[in-house]
Amino acid sequence: MVSHLKAWENEYTRSTWRGPYSIEPVRELLEKGARVLDVGCGSGKMLAPMARAGFEAVGVDICRGPLLALAPHVLVQGDARNLPFKDGVFNGAVCYDVLQHLLAGERNAAVREVRRVLAPGGLLFLQVFGQKDMRYGGTLVEPDTFRRHTGIVYHYFTEDEVRSMLSGFTLLRMDSAISLKTFHGEKFTRHKITAVAQK
Repeated sequence: MVSHLKAWENEYTRSTWRGPYSIEPVRELLEKGARVLDVGCGSGKMLAPMARAGFEAVGVDICRGPLLALAPHVLVQGDARNLPFKDGVFNGAVCYDVLQHLLAGERNAAVREVRRVLAPGGLLFLQVFGQKDMRYGGTLVEPDTFRRHTGIVYHYFTEDEVRSMLSGFTLLRMDSAISLKTFHGEKFTRHKITAVAQK
């Protein structure tokens, strides 16, 4: 495993799960019982609420550590760049805060793999960091891509870049949201780009 991906094993030993993400777009656009893949499921922030909502949720993550804590959910250790699933077996795929931690070629491979495992008409739910995020910066390794002291890579997207990355899909919606967060009395910007695309 390459170093920037291996760094996640250590990250999971010192990070704590901070509760689930909203699954409203998934609820809105997919029928209950739909088979949904959570790519890079980590500690289950999307997987757990999708399973509770009645979706047939399957989680895949490159790291074994967080998967052990997610039983009894359906979990597979695997790589987003080479997903261990047959073609066209999922109605939807969720990929939240994952692609930003890959290098350019790896991001493209992961998107191709997600498209491959989606059934015709399947939906991809995507979230990535935008360039106005407070964390933009670090040791430059590729354009708008930085390595942090932990070894983890962070890439910061523009809307045009997301459109280009999803060119094999039909883009149904995209939103670029900037919010203010307060840390130790100071205000910082968080920038997230979300998209829903159809195979």
